[in-house]
Amino acid sequence: MLTVTVAKWGNSIGIRLPKEVAISGQISIGDNLHIEATEDIITLKKVKTIKKYDLADLLSGMEDYPKEDIVDWGSPVGREVW
Repeated sequence: MLTVTVAKWGNSIGIRLPKEVAISGQISIGDNLHIEATEDIITLKKVKTIKKYDLADLLSGMEDYPKEDIVDWGSPVGREVW
């Protein structure tokens, strides 16, 4: 168990999380935490965020292939129109 000191921070009070706690809890700068407090227990829970992807970023690593060469479906076997 680690002990930290509560300090004044503007009009609020705050604590610093020791590096070991941040590493153990996988907490990074900019992460959001939920706080619950009862009379003698304060609980911090990391907010799980859903990462938003940008289509351009996802496709940026792909090479340009002619679409007709990606899949060879073979010759028509029924009433397909090619």
